[in-house]
Amino acid sequence: MLGVVSIREEVRTFFEEQAALFTEGDLAALADYYELPLAVFTPDALLLETSVEDTIRAIGMTRTAAWAKGAVQVRCELLEISGDLAMRFPVRLRWHYEGADGRGVGVSEVIYYCASRANGSLAVQMVEIVKLAFPEVVAFLRAPPTEH
Repeated sequence: MLGVVSIREEVRTFFEEQAALFTEGDLAALADYYELPLAVFTPDALLLETSVEDTIRAIGMTRTAAWAKGAVQVRCELLEISGDLAMRFPVRLRWHYEGADGRGVGVSEVIYYCASRANGSLAVQMVEIVKLAFPEVVAFLRAPPTEH
């Protein structure tokens, strides 16, 4: 039982760290939590992130949309961890985007397929978005990036 509890806490910490980085806007550090290529399944599209820049762009667009709606922080709610924890395992989360007054401005529900890296740290290997707080982001992500 101790092993399951410690894995649950490790996973909770893994995603709480990501919530803090998202809130701070440290998108490059946040991108390190994901392995490439990264398949991202949305309710109406399959996106493939093949570079760190793709991942930063996707996270950045989500953050921009959340902040435009008044969010100033994001909080994760761990719903479920299942499967063989020694292999790739799904983690179901809700992301709560909250304004300065603590009220919610949006909620996303996502299943992350995680695995341990060779060094023992966790990594996200695939993402399935069940519910998007900001569905307009998918249209932006489907468009090719603009050159500056």
